[in-house]
Amino acid sequence: MKEPTFEDRAGFTLLGVGERIVLEQADWKALWAAFERRMADIAPVALGEACYGAYFDAGDPKASDFLAGMMIPAGTAAKEGLVARDVPEARYAVFECSMEEIGPTWHRIFGEWLPGSGYRYVEGNPCFEEFAPGVMEGNVPVRIFVPVTG
Repeated sequence: MKEPTFEDRAGFTLLGVGERIVLEQADWKALWAAFERRMADIAPVALGEACYGAYFDAGDPKASDFLAGMMIPAGTAAKEGLVARDVPEARYAVFECSMEEIGPTWHRIFGEWLPGSGYRYVEGNPCFEEFAPGVMEGNVPVRIFVPVTG
């Protein structure tokens, strides 16, 4: 795993489909298929073509409120069955990997990198994955954003 870069990002809003998940038991194919079924409702209001997988605090250390979505203008009304969630402004450690390496990269971030990095995870802020156009073809890496301080 390469060392991360760091980005300060302004807050933004995601619109998509959400579900409470336990990470080790999540049916990722079903979650992303549900998002793909609603793309026609999301894409016309989206800011750009990137898709996001965001992990919001669910108040349970074993669970996350996962949202598969796209960035939208703040204040955009969500159609029935869709969820809009705000991601606050934060400083992020940004890791790049391939689609096949997402799971192992997450494990290395929290199991190896973070404990020895001198940074602390910002509790309550969501982590997220950014899937830019070309990621499925292997032309562009997946970017994993972890909110940090330190």
